[in-house]
Amino acid sequence: MHTIELETVIRASPEVCFDLSRDVDFHLQTAAKTGERVISGQTTGLLGPGARVTWQARHLGLRLRLEVAIVEYQRPNFFVDTMLHGPFRAMRHEHTFKKQGEHTLMTDRFAFALPGGPIGCLVGKLIVGPHLRRFLLARNEAIRLRAEAQT
Repeated sequence: MHTIELETVIRASPEVCFDLSRDVDFHLQTAAKTGERVISGQTTGLLGPGARVTWQARHLGLRLRLEVAIVEYQRPNFFVDTMLHGPFRAMRHEHTFKKQGEHTLMTDRFAFALPGGPIGCLVGKLIVGPHLRRFLLARNEAIRLRAEAQT
């Protein structure tokens, strides 16, 4: 398993950050660069407990589909989405929001494994992991900017 851990400090409440992180419409806006769209499941609004969505996007030149479900949910502190079907052998994305004075510490823990044994592991480490890190950093920056503009 490869794990990407990111921390973003946001000058907004955990509730605002939590809601932006699970907003389908906002996700589509922030992932426009990858041509992201919803194929099935919840197509708009805020994802809640048990929600399912299938995303289609172009990453690393490949058109990929990823079906995820919200499997853990504790508003406004924590939620987890995990892959049901898609290009990974396994995928789990933990989102944590902790109030720190006037700020929120938003933490992402994205764990994934690729199929293909040792070659898949190498591709994950050298290519997929860095690509996903950049994607998540850009998304977190968009969440930060929108959240801070709302307060």
